[in-house]
Amino acid sequence: MNNSSFNFKRFVALVAVVAVLGGGSLGIGLGIGFAVAGQLNPPVISPVLEESPTYNVLPVAEERTEFRFSDLESEMIPVEVRISDITSVVQTVSGSVVSINIETPSANPFFPTYVPGSGSGIIFAEDDNFLFIATNNHVIQQAARISVSLDDEHDVEASVIGGDWHADLAVLSVPRAEFLDKDYKIAVFGDSDNVLVGDEVVAIGNPLGQGQTATRGIISAVNRQITVDDRVLDVLQTDAAINPGNSGGALANIRGEIIGINTAKAMAFHIEGMGYAIPSNIALAILEQLLEDGTTPRPFLGISLDTIDEARRSMFALPSIGVIIVRIESGSPADEAGLVQGDLVVGFNQNPIETIDELSTAIRQSEVGEAVVLNIYRDGYRPVDVTVIVGNANDLTR
Repeated sequence: MNNSSFNFKRFVALVAVVAVLGGGSLGIGLGIGFAVAGQLNPPVISPVLEESPTYNVLPVAEERTEFRFSDLESEMIPVEVRISDITSVVQTVSGSVVSINIETPSANPFFPTYVPGSGSGIIFAEDDNFLFIATNNHVIQQAARISVSLDDEHDVEASVIGGDWHADLAVLSVPRAEFLDKDYKIAVFGDSDNVLVGDEVVAIGNPLGQGQTATRGIISAVNRQITVDDRVLDVLQTDAAINPGNSGGALANIRGEIIGINTAKAMAFHIEGMGYAIPSNIALAILEQLLEDGTTPRPFLGISLDTIDEARRSMFALPSIGVIIVRIESGSPADEAGLVQGDLVVGFNQNPIETIDELSTAIRQSEVGEAVVLNIYRDGYRPVDVTVIVGNANDLTR
C-alpha cells in the first residue's frame, strides 16, 4: 500500500421527517435533503400540491362568548422555579396537557374497521361549559371518533371546533364538568420570539399512546422552515425526544410556559434528536381565531343539495328548476321539520330559489332560532310549504 492520501467522495444523505401521529398511523411524509460537502444546505421548500379540506366557517355578527385565557403575569408560573428544575416544570405544565385517542376508518371498503391512533393536546381556554384544547390538525383530520384524557384513565368524547390545514392546528372542545375533579389547568403561553438557541425545554405528550410522558432537551434552532405533506411550517427545532403520539403536545420552557406545539420529527436510522414545534406566537393567534369562528352562531338547516337546471328539469320531468335535497343530517333542523330526500326547493320565504348559492345565502342571512319557510315540490309534482327553525351549526351541544 502506498502512502498517497485517499480521496474521499462526497456523499448525499436523504432523510425523512414525518408528522408525529402515533398509534396505527405513523404520520405524514416529510423530506429534507442534506448535501454534505463541507457545508449544510437548507431544506428545500416544496410547493403545496393539493390542499386537504379545512373546517372553514362563516361567522355571523352575534353576541360573542367570552373565553377565559391564562394571565401570563399572574397565573401558574412558580416563582421558585430554578434553572434545571425539571420536576417543577413538569408539574406546572402537565395539568394542561391531555392525551388524545382517535379511531380512523380503514381504507378497505369490504372489511370496514377502525384503526386506533393517538396524539396530544393542550388546554388553552375555557368558558362556563367547555374546555378548549389545541392540537395538530393532522392528528384529528381523518378521525371518526376523538376522545381525550387528562389522567390516561378517564376518556371524554371530544368535538372538533375548527382546524387549519395550512398551519396544522386544530381546536377541540370537551364538557368542562367532566374535568372539574381532575385539577386541570389553562396553559400559559410564553413569548416564542424570545426563545434562544440553547434554552432548556421540556416536551410533554402522549408518545405511542402510552400516556403522558416528559422528555428534556434544548432549543437547537429557531426560525426553521420544514415541509410537511406539501405545506411549509415555520418551526422551532429541539433535541428533546419527540415520538409518534407527541403531535399537539407541549414544548415548555424552564418557567413552565408553552413556547411551542410539537408537530414533527426527523426520522431515519442515522438521525437522532431533530424534533420540531410550531412557535407559540404563531400558534396562539391561529387557535384564538379558530375558537372564535368555531363558536360564533352560524345558521344552518342540515341539508346537502344539488342543482336542478333546465336540462335536468326536462330530463326528469320536474315542474321547476331549483335545488334538490340529496341528504339530510340526522337530528338537524331540516330533519325535525320533516323535510325528506328528493324535496325540490324552489323558494325561501316566498322568494324564488334557482341555485345552491341563492339558498345558501338566504340561510346565512337568517337568524339562529328564526322560523323560515321552504317552498318545495314533493314527490316530483306536489307543492308544499315547510317551516324550519334555523339551527346553529356551531352549537357545541349538538
